[in-house]
Amino acid sequence: MSHVYRQPTNYRPRRLLTPTLITSVPEGDGTITIIGTPETGSGGNGADVTLTFNEAPIEDDLVLLVGGNSDSTGVDPIGPSTAGYTQDSLEHTDSHPYGHGVWYKFMTSTPDTTVVCQGTGDGTDSASYIALVLRGVDLSTPIDTATIETGPTFAADPDLDAIVTATVNAWVVVTVGGNSSDGSIVHPSGYINTALVLGVDTNRSSTSVGTKEIASPSSEDPGAYALWTNHDWTGFTVAIRPAGGGGPAPVIPERARVGVGL
Repeated sequence: MSHVYRQPTNYRPRRLLTPTLITSVPEGDGTITIIGTPETGSGGNGADVTLTFNEAPIEDDLVLLVGGNSDSTGVDPIGPSTAGYTQDSLEHTDSHPYGHGVWYKFMTSTPDTTVVCQGTGDGTDSASYIALVLRGVDLSTPIDTATIETGPTFAADPDLDAIVTATVNAWVVVTVGGNSSDGSIVHPSGYINTALVLGVDTNRSSTSVGTKEIASPSSEDPGAYALWTNHDWTGFTVAIRPAGGGGPAPVIPERARVGVGL
């Protein structure tokens, strides 16, 4: 006897289960922001300089400190005396004495409200420093690629060497330090968050800073400053890496088809 299969009238096809997949999301949203404005300070008579942040940082914010004093040998104190800072770069010259450097620190659960920056202790020396509070910086690798030093040299209108960024939306920070007394310099084109501070004494000091976001990894040549007369100077081109690898946090897929029936 032959049998003919008849589909039940209440038959419903078995549908495939589409479970939610959980994927990892990079920390942060891939962009760096500045909190407040650059904080500047200077002094003479070899004294320390205390910078009070104009907007309070929170945990995991990065404080980037640039500047220096009339130290020409590396023997005198220079940079932050506040604990926890890492030195990225430092250079000295003795033709017209000064030292210039870059330091950074991630804020803890009890963030600082100030940073104390060292003078030389010599009564004829000055100091000048600038601090930036940055949010959204990669916690494990804040320096995107090795910092590029230009100088020390004696020249007008500093023209810093290029840096090649490695991460989407990395920030390039340019900073020049020396013994200039020029108070009206023009920063390289396209740079924002610019600041300049002069330290006045027998031995002068000056510090400048500016930032620029680089959307795609590439070579960034900052270009020259203007209205900077002949003086000794050293410059650093620094790349800061954003959290999460630089891109926006990915959308988590809601479903992924798999062959599992109900």
